Amino acid sequence: MLIKFIASYISKILEEDQSNGLQEKRILFLGPSKKIMEKTFLYLTQMDTAHKYGIPIYYVEKNSHILESALDPKVRSINYDSLLSKRNSSSIFLALVSPENQNISTSLFSSSKCIGSSKACGNVEVQFEEWWTDSFIQQIVDHITQDIYEFKEDQLSQSKKIIESIGKSIDSYSDSPSSRYDSLWNLISRLFNAQKHTLIKKNKISAFMLACGLPNTEGDTIDENEINKIISQIEEAYSAGISKGRENLIDIIESEELSKGSPEIATNISEFSEHLEKIKPHPSFGHLKNQMDVLYSPNFDDNIDCIPNWWKYLTLSKWSDIFDSSLSSDEESGKLTVNCLNDLISQYGIGDKIKQKVVVDDIQLEIKRESKNNTQSFENELNIQLKGFDKEYSNTFKLGKNEDSISIPRFIPNENKSRKTPYSISALDISENYKKSSPIKVISGTGGRKWN
Repeated sequence: MLIKFIASYISKILEEDQSNGLQEKRILFLGPSKKIMEKTFLYLTQMDTAHKYGIPIYYVEKNSHILESALDPKVRSINYDSLLSKRNSSSIFLALVSPENQNISTSLFSSSKCIGSSKACGNVEVQFEEWWTDSFIQQIVDHITQDIYEFKEDQLSQSKKIIESIGKSIDSYSDSPSSRYDSLWNLISRLFNAQKHTLIKKNKISAFMLACGLPNTEGDTIDENEINKIISQIEEAYSAGISKGRENLIDIIESEELSKGSPEIATNISEFSEHLEKIKPHPSFGHLKNQMDVLYSPNFDDNIDCIPNWWKYLTLSKWSDIFDSSLSSDEESGKLTVNCLNDLISQYGIGDKIKQKVVVDDIQLEIKRESKNNTQSFENELNIQLKGFDKEYSNTFKLGKNEDSISIPRFIPNENKSRKTPYSISALDISENYKKSSPIKVISGTGGRKWN
């Protein structure tokens, strides 16, 4: 448990100072989030650390809320101003300082011994790169990878890169310094707490993936490239929205390749989709773009209370089977795309988060098939829809079995010419060869951006 690790770290330093007979020892412990710092303070109280080492212990935050009357006189919760007074009147104390410590006097730091993180890294405003390279954080990460999960030498580097990558994603996803800082320390805490689950007795790698919030694995090694590949594929599957992603994945698993296990797979895909719905992606992102490695996690707190069935079932290999089946289907029928050739948005470089296209006079489209042999045994029939503010257009086009592409120079009738009107474009493959309509990726011809 992280709290015990921190308490042991502090106790070792107090023991060394006691052995060296230091008469003056003003010690500031910095680093963990407010929640974890408070738990550490209470644990030190329970372990009678103050009496053992003969040093008053304080928990320092802006607005102290732990009742002093409930604690030993040598263990108290105080605010920043009180800590400064303690510094002036006492030469011996240990203060656990809340990460919101930017208002603490510089003289207090200069006249005290800082342990744990550095002053900069024990602050909610710290940048992720500086936080990650802090010696105390690296000491914790080494303990996690080497002592808890016992990664072999060839896996140590990958395991650390995975933790760093998840940390970066959390850093980007959080909407305030305090929530970002709390979330980073929650990740660290989960990596400690995962060892308590019976799951780790069977597979430590699986417990590591659970703590990081990544797909389960049945293997005994980690492959960073495989993990990144699967996360990207899941993200792509849900790029058009959670509901559409669920429909597309269930369509895939009902194919011949996965038909035997489709009811169980479909159930777990639905439960995973419900998990994503509950999370409510951060509003600053479009759909699930660049955040699946954060949202996949079944746990966001500092503990792991439960392990949902969908996480146990949907392993990396299971996801791989689903997406391999999808790729096989694409190769057999030929991958289809619809290009918008006169998209002003992409021509003028406006951001790819915009979901509508602006065109002049009319929309020019091109349907392309990409396959290894450039031929197939059947034609594709596509239904393309355009939706504007007050008008909708729909038409059906056929791509012959031996055709690579067809051009559509004028989609909207002459009498209904648009005047720089934004349109959203969608396309479905409604060929008889498909049991259900299959969505087709719509991209801009000039910028190569993906559209749905």
